[in-house]
Amino acid sequence: VGLRADRPLFQNEMLGNSSINALSFYDLDGKPFNIDVSKWSKERTYFSPRVGFNWDVEGNKNMIIRGGVGVFTGRFPFVWFTNQPSNSGTSVVPYEVTTGLNNYLFNPDPNAYISSFPNSAGNPPLPSSLAAVDRDFKMPQVLRISAAVDKKLANDWTLTLEGIYNKDINALLQYNDNQKAPIGTTFGPGARPLFGNSNATRRYNTGISEAMILTNSDKGGAGIFTAQVSKRFNKNWDFTVAYTHTESFELSGNPGSQASSAWSNIQSKNGNNNLDLAYSDYGTPNRVVAYASYKANWNKFLNTTFTLVYTGYEQGRFSYRYSNDYNQDGLSSDLLYIPNNPSEITFVANGAFTPAQQSDAFFKYIEQDKYLSSRKGQFAERNGAKFPWFSNLDFRILQDILPVSKYKNYGLQLSMEIENFTNLLNNDWGVTKRTTYTNAAILAVVAAPTATTAATYRMNLVSNQLPTSTYTSNITVGNTWRMNLG
Repeated sequence: VGLRADRPLFQNEMLGNSSINALSFYDLDGKPFNIDVSKWSKERTYFSPRVGFNWDVEGNKNMIIRGGVGVFTGRFPFVWFTNQPSNSGTSVVPYEVTTGLNNYLFNPDPNAYISSFPNSAGNPPLPSSLAAVDRDFKMPQVLRISAAVDKKLANDWTLTLEGIYNKDINALLQYNDNQKAPIGTTFGPGARPLFGNSNATRRYNTGISEAMILTNSDKGGAGIFTAQVSKRFNKNWDFTVAYTHTESFELSGNPGSQASSAWSNIQSKNGNNNLDLAYSDYGTPNRVVAYASYKANWNKFLNTTFTLVYTGYEQGRFSYRYSNDYNQDGLSSDLLYIPNNPSEITFVANGAFTPAQQSDAFFKYIEQDKYLSSRKGQFAERNGAKFPWFSNLDFRILQDILPVSKYKNYGLQLSMEIENFTNLLNNDWGVTKRTTYTNAAILAVVAAPTATTAATYRMNLVSNQLPTSTYTSNITVGNTWRMNLG
C-alpha cells in the first residue's frame, strides 16, 4: 500500500496583455472564453494512492499471483507551459528605427543612444499566435490495474501471463479557441464538416492565427497483454520467448514541439477541434522478443557464451491523408476518404498522366494495400494502418579467460557483439520499411469541395511516377549490421 503526493509550484509572476484581454474566444463547447496570459493554472496537490499484492498460492513458489491497482501521476508537461509567456507578446517588444540612421553610427559605449528609445514597452502588442494553459488544467494522471500469474511447469518450464489496463484520468489535449465552427458539409461521397475558406470565416479574431489552449480529456486508455515462456535446459543453456499485444487509444498524442504544431499535426476527419478517439501514435500493436544463451565450458580456464536475441514487431501505425487542405480549415491534416469505385472520384491531368491513368493506378494501389482495400466507401482511420512486421537478430559472443592461479578474484573477458546480425546474413533482412508516399499522402486536392460541388484530385507522384506499392525499404545507417568489440 502506498500514497504519493505531487504539487507543482509556480514561483514566477507573468505580465498580462491588455490587447489579448480585450478579445473574445470560444471553448470546445462554443462558450465564450477569455484568455489571461498573466495567470498560470491553479496550483493543486495530486494524490496517487496504490495497492499491490503478491500471493504464493501453494507456499512453494510454484504459482504466484500478483497485481495491483493505483493512480499514477505522469511527468509534468512544463514545456507546454513555456508557450504561454513566450507567445503572450510581453516577453520582447521590438522598437525599430528606419529613418535618420546616420544619427546612430557605431559607438563603443553601449549606452550612448539609450536615451533615444522609450524606457518602457507601453501597451504590449497583439501576438500573431498565442498559447495559454486552461486555469482548470490538471497534470496527467492514469488509473492502472494489473494482474499476473507466474507458474512453474514440468521439466523446468515457466509460464507468465500478465495483463495491464490503463484509463486516462487527465490526458493532455490542445485546441484552438480562435477557430470558428464549420459552416456546412462537403458535397459528394465522404461528406464531412466544411469550414470557411478565408481567415474572416474561420477565425474569431482575424489578427491571430491560433489561440492554443492546453486542457484535459478523460478519453483514452490502453490494454496490454503479455505471455512469456522460459526454460533452463541445463546449467549452460536457457531460453525465453515473450509476446506482447497492445491496444492503445487517445484523442491526441500531441505530435509537435509547440502548442500549435501539436494541434495542427493531428490527422482528423471533422477538424482538429473535434477529434475522434483513435489508435495511439506511440503504441506497438504486436511484439515478440526471444532470447537464447548457451555457455560452453572448454576447460576450467576457458568459457564461451553464445547469445542470440530476436526482436520482432509491427513498426507502428500511420494515417492515410490528403497532401493539402480538404475541408478548408487551413490545415493539411485531413484523413482520406477511400472511394468505392471510380465513379466516386474525379481526377484531373497531372503532367504527362491523364485522369484515366491516374484512376487506374489509384485503384490498383488500393487493391494491393491490405488496409485500404478493406475500407472502401469509408474514411481512413487515424493510425488505422500498420507498418509491416520487422525482424531483427543480435548475436553476441563472450569469451571468459579465468585466472590460472588459485586467487580467482580477477579474470579477463573478451566480447564481440553483432547488432542486426540478420542484415549481415542477407542485405534484404533487418531493414525497416517506410511508406512510399511521404506521410502516406496519396492524393492532392486540386479544387476543394464546397457545399454544392465535389472536389477534384491528382494522384501524387513519387520520383515522377505513379507508385504501385505501399512500402519501400528505409535505407539508413541504422538498418545496417554493426560489430562491437570489447
